[in-house]
Amino acid sequence: MNYSVLMPLLIPVTVAIVLPILASIGRRKSVDVARNVYRYSIGLQVFMWIGAFLFSLMPVGFWAYGVTPKALELAVNSVFVIFLIFCGIYIHRYVVELGDDALSIGAFGRRNVSYKDIHSAETQTSERGTVFLVVKYGEKGRTSISGSLQGFNDLVKELRRKIRK
Repeated sequence: MNYSVLMPLLIPVTVAIVLPILASIGRRKSVDVARNVYRYSIGLQVFMWIGAFLFSLMPVGFWAYGVTPKALELAVNSVFVIFLIFCGIYIHRYVVELGDDALSIGAFGRRNVSYKDIHSAETQTSERGTVFLVVKYGEKGRTSISGSLQGFNDLVKELRRKIRK
């Protein structure tokens, strides 16, 4: 039987089964709990790094089976590996911190929003079922925080409590 027709099922199965399991791996460190810091789970970080590693080995796998990839295929593969590495770094560095007087959000460029400026913080669900927190502040300021962060429900409760003060 030719199993190559089953390959397109690999990505949906990975996303539907493996990714939620990896997202639940790991617990918030006691230091993060004490400082009100929320991050992505270590499972998602591992998923990105393993994906980047496997895609970087893909040309070697082709050569091992006697298939010579074209220059365009190598370029596209390289761009995808760089994209996965960037996503892995972003997920590793992304932090939401509830300070004493401001909400700090971001990975590379951190944005601080004073609790006095926040108008509302409401959870929303997208059409695909993704949950996120929308924080509205200032005149037209708005930011979304992913529901994939560890301790997301605690983040929502604590942020609403700090806004009411």
